[in-house]
Amino acid sequence: MDIYRFINSKSIGNYLLFLNYPFNAMEAAWLIYRCHQATIQEKHTAWNELIETMPDCSYRYTESLHDFLRSYMAMENRMIARFRENGPGTFYQDTFQSEKWTDRPPDGYFSDFDHAMHFAKSQMEEDDHWLVCRKLQMNRAVFSGMTAVFNRELEMTNLLCRSLLTEEEAELFSEWENLWFDFPIPFRRGDIVWIPANVHHMKAEGPMVLYSAGIFDKEDQEKRKYLLSQGDETDMCVWAYGIDETSGNMIQVQTENYMDLELYSKPLSGKEKLLQALSDMLRHRCPADIHPWEDNTWEGMEAIRFAQKYNQLLAQGSSG
Repeated sequence: MDIYRFINSKSIGNYLLFLNYPFNAMEAAWLIYRCHQATIQEKHTAWNELIETMPDCSYRYTESLHDFLRSYMAMENRMIARFRENGPGTFYQDTFQSEKWTDRPPDGYFSDFDHAMHFAKSQMEEDDHWLVCRKLQMNRAVFSGMTAVFNRELEMTNLLCRSLLTEEEAELFSEWENLWFDFPIPFRRGDIVWIPANVHHMKAEGPMVLYSAGIFDKEDQEKRKYLLSQGDETDMCVWAYGIDETSGNMIQVQTENYMDLELYSKPLSGKEKLLQALSDMLRHRCPADIHPWEDNTWEGMEAIRFAQKYNQLLAQGSSG
């Protein structure tokens, strides 16, 4: 199985390929689940191949990965059938979205799924990257809904319907959220990174200066042991510093998952150049165990140097 095609970050995928990283079955299953580009059908095909070619394993509350994947795929198939099912009081609404988080207002409602898809096919524009189709159903004056995300070929890539799940189905879904992984990554503190837009995070994040992602300190075995037994996907988040689009001020940024990170290679302009100054400091001057905005001693020593470099960069930008 080519598991690398399911890794969202090209930077991380190429690094793991360089390391010849030995994925276990649970890691491979999670990477398939988290893949933004793969359709649901492609994920099911990959999971079935995993079941046939990789040994079964247990992880925390999951006694058999193979059985879990079979149950999860069966649940998704039921949800897809439920999404496509027409009925009294049911209607669909289409919204087109681009990579820049701009969307065209919904254009009417459709009484059945096929009509909604036919309309979407006829109205898809060059800048549209996703179709978000919402199914709304009124039952006894109570609205319930499901949301599906489709790619440009109108293939389903994501289905959001947690409010309609049974307790057993909700437990299956939450199993993915209870997982934590420590993949090797090619980044270090101070790198300028970004997260491209995707079906889970439809607005690109960055550029930003990386402060924390995963476990930078590989010697911290106690923390790693704890996360392996108790960590979840919230512990795979990214802490960084970026520039607020409205105020132009530097702000602290927290994003969902470090496995979506990419190195930022575009030129920095205007106040974004402040990020380069901070990057230089974190990479070459800031001690690894000191947080630059919380330690007054470090901040006092470096504040003047940092301000001077920032002013110099801004002056260069205004004169260029």
